[in-house]
Amino acid sequence: MTRLDKLLAYTESNRLMVCAIAVVLIGLIAWVDWLSPDTSVGFLYLLPVLLSAAALNGAQILVMAVLCGYLREVLDPLQGASDTVGPLLWHAFNPLQWVPGSYGRLSVSVAGFAMTGFFFAELNRRRRLLSEHLTEREEQIRFRQETELQVRMLIETSPLAILTLDGEGRVLLANESARQLLGFEKQPDRK
Repeated sequence: MTRLDKLLAYTESNRLMVCAIAVVLIGLIAWVDWLSPDTSVGFLYLLPVLLSAAALNGAQILVMAVLCGYLREVLDPLQGASDTVGPLLWHAFNPLQWVPGSYGRLSVSVAGFAMTGFFFAELNRRRRLLSEHLTEREEQIRFRQETELQVRMLIETSPLAILTLDGEGRVLLANESARQLLGFEKQPDRK
């Protein structure tokens, strides 16, 4: 199991902890965004969406994307460009007072965050399914090999004459009783 598999397993089994870490990360990014009014760090809101995508379902990913998109737009330097009161204006939290173009940016950022979260969640789901499939396949191969060994041992120890033939009628396996009965010479087994 790789480190990524262990991380994804931890993410899926400790959803509450992962969501708490994502919320703290959102708070830290919002705080940095607040402290730097002339620079947009809105792209960093993608990190908590990616972190929590493996632990959330579709509706929860959408809520996370809306939250991150809303904070990205509220703390965007363009929101404070029309006023001289300060870097973060309290009216920026009121969507009715946003500057022109804000709704378009909000919808694009929410769509981008949501689609990235959905993509990452689906990627994790498919990786988990592939891992489960490979594990099941390895178990089936091991089981088949054990069964073949048991059948081979049963044939070799049977007092009955047993032959195993291929599609062309060649003898693949013959036990000692069959060799004695039909006069075969002992040949090494072919695999």
